[in-house]
Parts: sequence; C-alpha cells; structure tokens
Amino acid sequence: VSTQSTWGFLPCGNNIGNMEEAKKDFFSSAKLWVQETTYEYLDRANMLKAISPKATAIAAAKGKLTIEDCIALFGKRWFNNSCLPFIEHPVMPEQNTTYHCGFYAFYNMICFINVLLGKDSAKQLKHFHRLHNRFSFWLFYKRALDSLVKELVAIGKTSDVENLLHDGPLERYEMQYLLDTNKKIHNLFRDYPEFYLKFIKIFFSFNHFQMASPKELVEIQDTFDEFLGTKIDGVLVVLLGIMTHWVVLVIHREKGAIKIYLLDSLAHEYLNTPQDQIPKNAQAFYEKRSKIKQKELVPYRIKMFTQLLTDLQIIYTIIYKMTLKQENLKQFHANAEIKIFWEEYETLFESFLKNLSIPLTKGNLLDPLKSLIGLLPTIPLEKKNQIGLELYKWLLVHKPKSLRDGIMPELKAVGAKSMSSEWRILMIMWMELQKVILENCPVPEPTEKIDPDNLPKKSSWRFCCFFD
Repeated sequence: VSTQSTWGFLPCGNNIGNMEEAKKDFFSSAKLWVQETTYEYLDRANMLKAISPKATAIAAAKGKLTIEDCIALFGKRWFNNSCLPFIEHPVMPEQNTTYHCGFYAFYNMICFINVLLGKDSAKQLKHFHRLHNRFSFWLFYKRALDSLVKELVAIGKTSDVENLLHDGPLERYEMQYLLDTNKKIHNLFRDYPEFYLKFIKIFFSFNHFQMASPKELVEIQDTFDEFLGTKIDGVLVVLLGIMTHWVVLVIHREKGAIKIYLLDSLAHEYLNTPQDQIPKNAQAFYEKRSKIKQKELVPYRIKMFTQLLTDLQIIYTIIYKMTLKQENLKQFHANAEIKIFWEEYETLFESFLKNLSIPLTKGNLLDPLKSLIGLLPTIPLEKKNQIGLELYKWLLVHKPKSLRDGIMPELKAVGAKSMSSEWRILMIMWMELQKVILENCPVPEPTEKIDPDNLPKKSSWRFCCFFD
C-alpha cells in the first residue's frame, strides 16, 4: 500500500525515459524508505500517544516544548558542526534526487516554524513528526507541484514545466509563487499573529551575491535591522539559493536570545568540513551517490558541489555576523564589486609597474599607486609615450564606462558610504592618477578607432559623488 501510494507522488510525468530513471532512483532506496513510511504512517497515532505524556510534562514545566525537547523525544539527532559552531544543524530527511531541494526546503521550513512558535505541545509534536515523515512530504510535494504546473501552463511557461518535472530545482519565481499562494504560509500568519514572522530570499554563488538588483540587498539589510531592533519574539526565515541548491536558515529569537537553525536536505555532514578538505569530501559525497544511483561520476558535478560547500560556509558566516551586527550586506556587496574592478586593474598595472621599475605588492595597490603618481611627472618622454596611449584608453575610456554602467549603479543603490575605507582611498588614488596622466603623459594618435561616445568627460572620471 505504501509503495503504491508514494509512487503516485513521484515526478515521472509522461516521459518514459525519465520515468525509468525515476524508478531506478526510487527502488534503489525503496526498502528503507517503504519501511520508514509504512511504520510512520500507520503507527503515527500510537507513537504520538506514547510520547504525549512526557511532552505534556515537559511543556508544563517549561511553558512549551523546544526543538531540543522534540529531538530527544523522537530519538533524532544533531549534526556535529565544529566548522560552523554558531549554527544549530538538526538532521533533516535526505533527498534522494538532485531536484527536490526547493520542495524539501519549503516543507521543512513550515514544519520547523510550527514547532518553534507553537504553544500547544500536541501541535508541536505533530509538526515535528511531519518534519521527518516521508509520506507527509510526498503528499505536500504532489499538491505543491500540481499547483505550480497549473500556474506555469496558465502563464505560458511550458518549458519550465518540463524542467520542474524532470531536471532542475525550483526557479526563483516558482519559490516566490509558493510563498505567495501556499495555504501553509497563510496559516502561519493566521496562527501566530503575536510573533515577528518574515521571509527573505538571498542568492549567493561564487562568493558573490546574485541578486536581480542591488536594491534587494538594501531591503534585506533593512529587514535584518528591523528584526534585530524589535523586541518582539519570532523568526526571520532566510531562503538561500546557493548554486542550484535551496536551503533554509531559521533565525529564532526568544526572550532576547537568538539561535540560527539550518534546514538542509542535501549537504548534511559534508558541510562540517575545513576549507582545505572540501574537495576531498565533495568527491566522497558523489562517490556515495553514484553507488546508490548506479551512475557514473561526473567531474563537473564534483567541482560544483565543492563550490556549493564553500559558498554555504561563507554565506552562513556572513548571516551569523549580521545577527551580531558585525557584517552589513550593503558593505559586503560594495566591497565585492570594487574588488572585482581592482583585480582587473591590478593585473594590468603589474606590467606597467615592472616597466617603470616600481615594485608591486600583490593585493595592495596603494603604495604602487602613490609611487606612480609621484613618478609620472619625472618619467622620461619616451617612457611616457610608451604607456600613454594604453593607459589613456584603459583609464579614461574603458574604465569610466565600466564604472558608469557597472559599479556606479551598484554603489549608488547600496550607498557609497558602504565602501570600506581601504577601497575609498584606492578610488581617490585612482582619480588622482587619471588627473596626473592627463597632465603629464602625451597621448599619441590611436592606432585603432575609439568610440567617441566612450571618451571621458570631466564629470565621468571625477567620481566625487561617491564620497558626498
């Protein structure tokens, strides 16, 4: 009965090839899964009945159950997270395919919030049990999937329907659709009006925020500031899109104390990895999965999982520091954008500085910039001619356009004061260097045509608005 029921919830669609693939995935772990599902589904009432007296006694003594109480009552466990000791990492049901992470994240989030905020111990137990109940998850998945497919067909995104059924994780707008329309979300606001409750989405990959607009980062930072500033107990839920993976951080405040809980259906114990061992553990992860699924190892996927673990550790640390008011998303983003600009600048500068016999300290351009600004007026004419045209085109044509179209909008959105003092000094030095070059370096006739629309105007290379 259990096998037949849960099989109807698997995303096989009408594609026979994908159906066969799904069957392989399903039956590779079917024995354990069916045993668990059958036991939990048929014996739910007995299990809760047996635990209920203990839970009632704990709730009477404490006022309510905690996550720690529920984990102890149900015999679940925590992951040891010595690499990220500031995050509570309870064991979550592990996904058996690569493209259900968004549904797991959404489902786990709903159950977990109900346990955290629930005042009735019976309701808390019910939701904690659902959190680990495969049958309940697949029932939620089927309903959420049907709702999403209908919406995608209605708005004409038929290609995304195929992707949703067979290949990839939830897209950003699909996750937003669930947040906007899912009844379980509306029930949370209905059931817990006295608590602070907000949801935000952060997208982060390759050590860089992947937001549609820098204004989103401003809004997220404002929400963090609001949560940290209010005295109302509750939760701030952070849905994280990292690479192609969805995870959830639940930031819970109760009586002034803040805890961060990680809900992850994939990375699990592999997250507890020192940076230098991440590639090795990513290899172990995919070796394990390839044996279960009887699939060949793909080096590209191992590389991407390595990057996933790296990005997860970085963003978790950023968010933790934000709860301590030691990190600011606007500043992090502004500095990251300027860093990209300066890495390109540094590469170009290296060859020029070697020609001028000026030592380059990798990663710190401030001293070479000062040296070059001081030396340019005294450099022989032939040397000036040698660097004049290239520096002119790069500093006064390409980079102003790059700044105007790329970095400037980002910095204006998050606020120029978000730049660190080091980067602000470098930007001022860069402006001074342009001025010195214009005054001291003759510019030969260009050998290639320069777009007149890109030629600098005084207002385009004097970026004093950064520092207003």
